[in-house]
Amino acid sequence: MKNLEKELILGTANFNHLYRLSQITKFDAAELLTTAYENGISTLDISNSYTGAYKFVADSDLEWNANVKIVLPQHETRLDYEIKLKVVEIFEQMPRVKISNLMIHNVTNVSRFSVDEVSSALRKVAEEFGIKNIGISVYPEQISKISTENFDIVQIPINVLDQRVFKENILENLLRNNTQVQARSIYLRGLLAISEEIFVLKDRLNTDPITVFKDWCRSENLNSSFVCMNFVYHLNFVTYIIIGANDVNELKENIYYFNESRLTKIKIPYKNFESDNIELIDPRYWDL
Repeated sequence: MKNLEKELILGTANFNHLYRLSQITKFDAAELLTTAYENGISTLDISNSYTGAYKFVADSDLEWNANVKIVLPQHETRLDYEIKLKVVEIFEQMPRVKISNLMIHNVTNVSRFSVDEVSSALRKVAEEFGIKNIGISVYPEQISKISTENFDIVQIPINVLDQRVFKENILENLLRNNTQVQARSIYLRGLLAISEEIFVLKDRLNTDPITVFKDWCRSENLNSSFVCMNFVYHLNFVTYIIIGANDVNELKENIYYFNESRLTKIKIPYKNFESDNIELIDPRYWDL
């Protein structure tokens, strides 16, 4: 789904393991891919850590662009060589895929290297394979320590609860370097979209901010998923929005919300929903 400013990307993290808290047992990745493609989504967000997704993409018999994130071994010493191996593996296993963006999945895996060394290795491999952009996938606390001028794209979590990106040193860094921003986790792994999922964490975490958000949505007679999409869509610095889905109906709804957001801007009191509870807004702390 594309317009002059925004593009929807289909995430594949849930194609081969439990990503959503209440992921359905009968998951049909092939049907999701077909539906996404038929509705104008042409780019997938995929990682070499999502190896189970490779087969679904290859079997879809469709021409895909790919936002490829590379996870490297913790003690890798030959960055460009290891990145190249992963790219070759992707081309071999998914021959119809064209890599549009080549990214490092987690900068902590390459922390022994400087930013210049990481970006240079990525750029070297990208140029060899005719890949246009390079980037990194980060968490907000990481990006504040990284100069984004070395990268074309930064992927970062943004949603109505997790507004860390607005912190001055993060957003200014992105804007100053004209970095293309990919927003991920816009539904916070489904917690902001499907009310039933909140009970999975309710006994362990303070989920009051989610309740406040959803109560406001109900008071305004608005679908919470639509509000989440609308919030991110109208952030001027966001170019790409990554979404996942449990089933075809959910995917179609999200595509609809994306298109409606193009036409409508909701007045959202987003500061009312902001949370600084890291254990809530960062799924790495959920201890699943």
